[in-house]
Amino acid sequence: MVGGDISGCHSGLSSNVRFVTETSEGKESMKIKVLGTGCPKCKKLYAETEKAIAASGVKVDLEKVEKIEEIMKYGIMATPGLVINEEIKASGRVPQSNEIVSWIASAAKRVV
Repeated sequence: MVGGDISGCHSGLSSNVRFVTETSEGKESMKIKVLGTGCPKCKKLYAETEKAIAASGVKVDLEKVEKIEEIMKYGIMATPGLVINEEIKASGRVPQSNEIVSWIASAAKRVV
């Protein structure tokens, strides 16, 4: 692999998948990205993130980033990774949904 090793994920998927929740008019939604090529840990992080979004009640633009070139731009050395509003929150582990909820709440305070 050119440019570094993204350990843990090697599914061969190469597309970015984007899911957008409804947003209120005039308000910019929070942007959350799950970085990973589709390994079981990446899928688990995506599921934990969906649970956290539902629990938080915050409007979120959730994106799954699967292209290794895009993942490498964040400088993480291990996947999965979690990025909230372009700030890396986790890399190489799957945080539980309650931890992600706290990050979402903190980020929501800064967006308002």
